[in-house]
Amino acid sequence: MVKRLVAISFLFLLIIGSVFADFTFKGGAEVGGIYVHLTDDSPLTEKNLRAYTANPYLGGVYSASNFRSEFRISFSYLDVPNLPSAYKSFIPEPSLSLEKAYVRFRLPSFSDSKMTFVVGKSPVSWGMGNLYRAGDVLFSNPISNEEAGTDVEKNLWVISASQPIGATTITIAFVPVIESQCSQEKAGILLRRDFDSEYLKEIRAAYVYEIDNGNKSKASLLIDANIGFDVNVGLETQFRNEDDLRFVLNAMKMFSIDTAMRSFSITLYLSGQGDVYTDSYDLSEIVSIDLTDRTSLSLMNTNSWEGEDLAYKNGTVMASTSTTLSDGVALNIYGLYCYEGTLSYSGMSLLCYDIMAGAGIEYRY
Repeated sequence: MVKRLVAISFLFLLIIGSVFADFTFKGGAEVGGIYVHLTDDSPLTEKNLRAYTANPYLGGVYSASNFRSEFRISFSYLDVPNLPSAYKSFIPEPSLSLEKAYVRFRLPSFSDSKMTFVVGKSPVSWGMGNLYRAGDVLFSNPISNEEAGTDVEKNLWVISASQPIGATTITIAFVPVIESQCSQEKAGILLRRDFDSEYLKEIRAAYVYEIDNGNKSKASLLIDANIGFDVNVGLETQFRNEDDLRFVLNAMKMFSIDTAMRSFSITLYLSGQGDVYTDSYDLSEIVSIDLTDRTSLSLMNTNSWEGEDLAYKNGTVMASTSTTLSDGVALNIYGLYCYEGTLSYSGMSLLCYDIMAGAGIEYRY
């Protein structure tokens, strides 16, 4: 079903591309390797794990003054040679997936403003709530945090409409059950208020309702401010009981350093997350450095606690660097050391004191 949907969508968008002269294709590929060193106590101690990945993709964009359409199709391949047969089921099969396929257009509404509609599999970054909770993508998973501090977008099938009213924007969205992206159909509303203030930048409030799941709902609030550091604070509840509260605190500060040879920047990130209902808490510290005009380096340390007594659960440190070799070509290298707790890898939970390293070449055109 998914492959048929991919093929139909791809053909449809190719026809659109041939009609509109401004339609442009984008493509590329990411190929790399991963090495995991396991401890003596690991059930896989007979062999260290080496994996190879390949992710070619093809996309296209058509953009006009009040209309934009975009699609991206990718192929994912992961091979782990010499993996014990007991763990073969954890390795995903090669797959073709439709990452993006949406149209976004604006129509005149009222007060000289325009309402924006989005239909399809689209990047969603509300910053909180069910679709994207503040800090989740940036700081929860060290392996996916190769671009620390970047506003990562999550692609979801969604139907949404946004209407600005003065400094406030109202967004209504519906998320259907497609490709197992979620187990329940959901609908939500987001209110975003922008402020022309030296300190307060934005306040977002969201409410999400799961349509066929016993009236399950979620509400969240995010405050974005600048008080020396760029700070955002998020609060969320699922209305399970009076102690149901999740909070996120993110802070960022950029420093510019000028030397006799050149200028470069250092960015500091700090993130704290807590779930009062589950008694789980995370803390992450990140340093990102622009070493040269073409090379950047990120260092991150993450720790987590859980339980009523706040038992120490996990500790990892990760380093990643990205170098632009030429136009459209980048070399990405990363390493991760799990010094306490467990390290998740391809669905397997490995023992502590494991080391993971990886490198890849990314080509874009």
